[in-house]
Amino acid sequence: IMSASFTFTSHEFTNAGIHGRSGPSLANCKTAYSGTSWASDARYFTVIDGIQFFTIPQTGSYQIKTQGGSGGDNNSPHNPKRGGLGAYVTANYTFTKGDKLAIVVGNKGVTKNGETWPGTGGGGASWVFNESLTTLYSVGGGGGGVTGHGYSSRNNRIQGGDAYTTYTSGY
Repeated sequence: IMSASFTFTSHEFTNAGIHGRSGPSLANCKTAYSGTSWASDARYFTVIDGIQFFTIPQTGSYQIKTQGGSGGDNNSPHNPKRGGLGAYVTANYTFTKGDKLAIVVGNKGVTKNGETWPGTGGGGASWVFNESLTTLYSVGGGGGGVTGHGYSSRNNRIQGGDAYTTYTSGY
């Protein structure tokens, strides 16, 4: 029987300072979450291929806040533009002790500082699933990147679009 040796109130799961499509390793997360008592306990937390798995320590109501990564900025000295913002979603769920969540944290898109790049990267989506990746609890879409001079003139560079979320009853 698993008994939580800690009280869980809240935690912000992050990319642990790692950028790119692979996501953080367990070692990266242990360092980033060093102030927690559970990050080094394999019964409650592990990372596989950049996906963070967290085991619910106590049955109860949990609020999940998910935000996608913003698109990359273009810091051109002539016409700087910002990447779009990632969508922000809040949802409440009741979980049972021992349920496992799979968490993917979207990164900010690549930012560039010059005129020669054709555009910047879009932000990555952030996801929260059940352990088997069959039930989606929350997703925050990533923001759009900035168009580059290859698609528009230097002075007509287009800012990245913000991600947005709509909710339709029944889905």
